[in-house]
Amino acid sequence: MDVKPENGIPTMPKEEIVKLLETSLPRVQRYLVGLYVNGRRDIFSGIYIKCCGYEGILTAWHCLKDWGEEPVSFLILENWHSFMVSTCYLERLCIAYSRESGRPDLAFIIIKESGITSELKRLGIEFYDLEANWIRLNEVLCEPYAKAHWVIAGTPEETVIQRNVVAQPNVKPDLFFDAQSMLLRTNFVQRRFQGEYDYLTLKPISGMGGFPERFKGMSGGGIWYLQLKTEDNNCYEVVPILAGMLCWDSKNATAEEGHLYREVEGHGWDSIYAFVQKALSEKRAKEKLD
Repeated sequence: MDVKPENGIPTMPKEEIVKLLETSLPRVQRYLVGLYVNGRRDIFSGIYIKCCGYEGILTAWHCLKDWGEEPVSFLILENWHSFMVSTCYLERLCIAYSRESGRPDLAFIIIKESGITSELKRLGIEFYDLEANWIRLNEVLCEPYAKAHWVIAGTPEETVIQRNVVAQPNVKPDLFFDAQSMLLRTNFVQRRFQGEYDYLTLKPISGMGGFPERFKGMSGGGIWYLQLKTEDNNCYEVVPILAGMLCWDSKNATAEEGHLYREVEGHGWDSIYAFVQKALSEKRAKEKLD
C-alpha cells in the first residue's frame, strides 16, 4: 500500500528515512539529461520521456527558442565522454509558450534517429513513460501534499567549466567542459493554477552544503515526488514519480533557521502529463493522416 501524505511519515528514525529516500536517487538520475549547445556557454536540462510512440526530451521552450543549427552535447556519464548530436536528428516542438509572460513554458525534443535512442539505452538511460504513469499519478499526489520527499534534478550553469584538453601530442587541443548534474532534496511550498496550467513552488537550500547558489541551467529538469510504498508497514520501497518540470528561480534568497533558501518554480503534473500527451497525440494522429 502507499504511504500517503495524510498518513504521516513512517515511524522510523529520521536518519533511516533520509537513507531510504536516497536509495531512489540513482533511478531519477537515469531520466536526467544536461544539454550543452556547442560554441556557447549555454546549458539547460531535460527529462528523457516516451509518449505516444515518441522518445525524446521534455524541457522548457525558453531553452530552445533561440537555438541555431549548432550540434548539441548530451551529458550522460560521470567520466569524460562525447555524445554530440546534430540538430538534424532532433525535432523541436513548442507545446505551450506565452511571449508576454513566459508562462506556460513547455517543449519536447523528438529524437528522430533510433540509433541515438538505442545508444542512450545501452549507456543506462531510461525513458520515463508518461502514459503509463499518468494513470496512477492522481491517486498518489493528493492534498495535503507532503512537505518533504521532493527532489529537483538538473545541471546548474554555475558548475560548467570549459577547458582545452590535448588528447595527443602535436594535435590541436579539443574543447571539453565539465558540468555537474545534481539531484537536490527540497521542500514543497505550494501548487497553484494560472488558467489551464498548474505550477509548483519549491524551496531548496541556496549556496550552502553543496547546493548551487542559483538554479539557472536546471530549467527543463524534473521535479520528482518520492513515493513511499509498503506491504507490511515495516519494509518500505521508494518509487520516484515525475511530478513537474523546473522553469524559473527567484532572484533573492531568504534566510531561515541558519540556512539560505531560494524558491524555484515550474510546471506541475497536470501541465506535463495532460498537455504534453495531448500535443504528442495530436502530432501522431496528423502524421498518420499524412
